[in-house]
Amino acid sequence: MARIVLHIGTHKTATTTIQNVFHRNATLLAQHGIVYPRLGTAAGHHGLAADGYKDLPAHLRYPGGSLKMWHEIARRHADSDATVFLSSETLSIGHPNGAPDYRAIRAALAPFEEIRVLCLLREQWRFMQSVYLEIARKAVPPAPKQMVARALEGQYCAGMWVDYLKFHDRLLEHFAPEEIRFEDYAGARKSDGGILGRLLHLMECDLSAGDLDMGGKAHANTSPPSLPAWAAVMVSQPDPAPGWLIEEASAAFEAEFGPESQPCLFRRDELDALNARFGPINTALQERLAQVQPGFTLSRSTPEEIERLIFRNRIGGPFWLRLSRRLARRAGSAES
Repeated sequence: MARIVLHIGTHKTATTTIQNVFHRNATLLAQHGIVYPRLGTAAGHHGLAADGYKDLPAHLRYPGGSLKMWHEIARRHADSDATVFLSSETLSIGHPNGAPDYRAIRAALAPFEEIRVLCLLREQWRFMQSVYLEIARKAVPPAPKQMVARALEGQYCAGMWVDYLKFHDRLLEHFAPEEIRFEDYAGARKSDGGILGRLLHLMECDLSAGDLDMGGKAHANTSPPSLPAWAAVMVSQPDPAPGWLIEEASAAFEAEFGPESQPCLFRRDELDALNARFGPINTALQERLAQVQPGFTLSRSTPEEIERLIFRNRIGGPFWLRLSRRLARRAGSAES
């Protein structure tokens, strides 16, 4: 009998890289006992969340809907001896308007001998910063101050879980504690072979990350620096910031603060508030998981790392003057 691993995200934890590489290496993986199904045209299995996530683009949906495909996967693979690996970050959406129906999913996968839910987590402020940057690719994102306020008041950031203890509670409604595994994103990146190597290890696959063909899309979806992207959004709104504007803002930021500077989308007081709110929650999660995942810890920024950050409130007149001059030169070049 087969086992199935549901890699449900979260967003901005190398999910696109995982999906692109596993999709590209599906034949090789199958030869080593890992089935990465080709469902539709996308590398990720996002259509599996379409019944709950109403905003999913039409081209990512499967004919007949998500639940039909879940049952089809069980029909195709549950009687095999392989490990079936499915991957979509949309399966970790928290807000009720987009949340997956874990009850129906669990029931559809009952024919599998073993079910595992795998999810990578990031420190909340870093996760929220990446969510902002992802939204900024196609739309004007919420103001950072607004994102912080909503996260402090509730469980979500742009519909994504930031209260990881509540997220775990939600999963426990339909999966047993031993069926759920949370992985620390920062720690996984430092593993032998990085995140890909870590996933192969967890699935007891004899391949290493070095055996995989990374292709041209292995590192797709890389986000730009946070504060230059924010500055570009401020200039371009109500329209989304174009790539060239983010590049100009990045150059101005580097000239102002240095090439090794580490930007933070939030103010220092906002970051402190987020850490005060979610630090105890993360500790409680670690204590809960100790029974089934001894040694699990969620990486947190050290005081030294925080002191080196460039916060949003440090973006003042000198930076805006540099950016304005760059934009003026660019406009002049376009006219000549």
